[in-house]
Amino acid sequence: PPRGGGGGYGGMRGGYGGGGYGGGYGKSGFTVKMRGLPFRVSENEIAEWFSSVADPVDIQIRYNHEGRPSGDAFVTFATEGDAKRAMQKDKQNMQHRYIELFLEG
Repeated sequence: PPRGGGGGYGGMRGGYGGGGYGGGYGKSGFTVKMRGLPFRVSENEIAEWFSSVADPVDIQIRYNHEGRPSGDAFVTFATEGDAKRAMQKDKQNMQHRYIELFLEG
């Protein structure tokens, strides 16, 4: 039988193409850095959080040297306009955590 839910961005950790489509930062897309994320957040939840303003094309949650989430993520948008719209979410809350956004370009 089909399982409920599903249809997310590749499911568990390493969704969204397993860490950034070959790490092609700058080549295509515009990146927004997120700071202050809840440690248990998933790529899917980040995509949902942005969905009212723009749809990410790539999400990379950063981990520290112990493999724990650092609270930072890099979210890539297809166009500069999408990235700028995403910045409307700056200083809004996710799961009662205050999220800061930085447009990386």
